[in-house]
Amino acid sequence: MGSVSSREKARVRFAAWYAINRERVIVKSAVRYAGHLDEKKAYDSVRYAINREHVKVRNKAWYAANSEQGKALSAAWRIANPEKRREYHATERLRRQARLRLCNHLACLALGAVVLAWQTSPHECHMCGAPLWLKVRKDEPGHVHMDHVVPVSRGGLHCAENLLPACASCNLSKGAKLLEEMAA
Repeated sequence: MGSVSSREKARVRFAAWYAINRERVIVKSAVRYAGHLDEKKAYDSVRYAINREHVKVRNKAWYAANSEQGKALSAAWRIANPEKRREYHATERLRRQARLRLCNHLACLALGAVVLAWQTSPHECHMCGAPLWLKVRKDEPGHVHMDHVVPVSRGGLHCAENLLPACASCNLSKGAKLLEEMAA
């Protein structure tokens, strides 16, 4: 009754080995896949397309059994990555509105258009000239907005070249107008 199967023994042995060699396995995998990233992406997309329904069912079952753990993981990621989350939600909101035209500059794709525009521009409102470096939190009045100089709704790209920092009052009053229309 108390006997352990050979499969269980092997599982325990592997778990012990992996606990000792975890870092080595991670580094070896990273090196192995670094040279074959395009092949891996293509393989993963085909594999997902074939098993899409199975993956959805498996993910829903995992979430039903582990909803608290999933919520905790999501919350931890949101706290650790506020810029990525903000950029993701801004991009997704515009994409849902079917108006977003993304650029294909490598810097915009790597860093995100908003982050790149903030890093490369003076930290002042491009309309009124007010300094913005103290007003980057949402709970402060006049927090920073990133203004599309040529609005996306009028054919502008979501690109660092088309984004400039603006105070909230200027950007909200501008709306979907061009700068020339604001001056008139």
